[in-house]
This record gives sequence, structure tokens and C-alpha cells, in this order.
Amino acid sequence: RKVSHSYTMRLQENYATMNLNDTFSAIRFIFKFTFLFEFIGAILLTIFWHSGSIPIQKTLFLALFHAISAFCNAGFSLFSNSLVTYQFHSPTILIMSFLIILGGLGFPVLFNIYQRFFTKNYSQIKIQTKLALSITLLLIILGTILIFFTEFSHSMIHLSIFEKLKLSYFQSVTTRTAGFFTLSTTLLHPGTIMICIIL
Repeated sequence: RKVSHSYTMRLQENYATMNLNDTFSAIRFIFKFTFLFEFIGAILLTIFWHSGSIPIQKTLFLALFHAISAFCNAGFSLFSNSLVTYQFHSPTILIMSFLIILGGLGFPVLFNIYQRFFTKNYSQIKIQTKLALSITLLLIILGTILIFFTEFSHSMIHLSIFEKLKLSYFQSVTTRTAGFFTLSTTLLHPGTIMICIIL
């Protein structure tokens, strides 16, 4: 239907676009991108989570639920201990953190990256995209390092360096925007809790 000028301006502001065509392209992109990455995440999680002890339909449902929850940064889990069962399972950590980061960046940022690198129409990387990417990377790295050192001789004292890094990385990623956990928050050092609050 016809869109008023004021509504057009609001849409452009919401999606950080320059005109109405770009806005509708952004909305189409949101639907396609969301379904694509949630679907890929669900398929990969199904592959890595499936075992002969539970039906494939149940594994698929669990994988789909968690892929959507991760991409939407909801943090809801159907497991009673969130993702503690998979705390050292590298595929789960990588898939879930990738979906969390993608969803956390926001669609205007993702759409700008898509326009710049995956379309024929050349588009510059916007300042908000550069800021979102650089600050996200900085906070993930900084959070990982701080959690690693505060928990090194506390809740992670008996773990290997690689296991400590894995737990620290996921905690840093999920603390900022999602809400899953691979290490029970009741075990965290007060310093780590303060870091999580800041993140």
C-alpha cells in the first residue's frame, strides 16, 4: 500500500537506509537472512547433537529452538542447565556463538555489509557498521581475557588452558547479548560477575 512521507522517514531511520527502495530491500533481506542462518544453524546443531539414543525429530526440534534462540539473542534453552552439557563441545560453542554475534550486530549493520560485499551496487561501509563491528570484536576479546584471568584459579582451576579459553570466550559472547551459559553462574568469582554486568 502507499506509504506516507512521515512513515517513510521512520522506516528509513529504523533500518538505517537512504530511500524507500533500500528500506524494502532491507526488510526482504531480514526475512531471507534470518531464515537462512537459523536454518543452517539448526541443521548443523542437528548433525552434531544427534545420537542413536533419541529420535531425530526431537534432536531437530531442539536444534531449531536453540538456533532461533541464539540468533534472536533470547538465551532461552530447553536444557535444564542451559549449555553446560556442551561446554567443551567445540561445534556447539562455535555455531551458537556465531549465531549470537550475527543476531547481536543488528540488521542495519548486516544489510550494509551485504550491500557492500554481495551486491553489484557498490555501497560504502557506514560509520555505525564500523563502530558495531570494531566494538563487538573489542568487547569479545577483552571479555574473554578478563574472564580467563579471573576464573583461571577459581572455577576453572582444574581445566586445561584450551578449555579455559573456550569457556571464557563463550561467556564473553553470551554475556553481552544472549543469556546462555556453559559455566554455572553460581560458580563464578565476584570479579567475573562484575565483568559480566559491565559487558
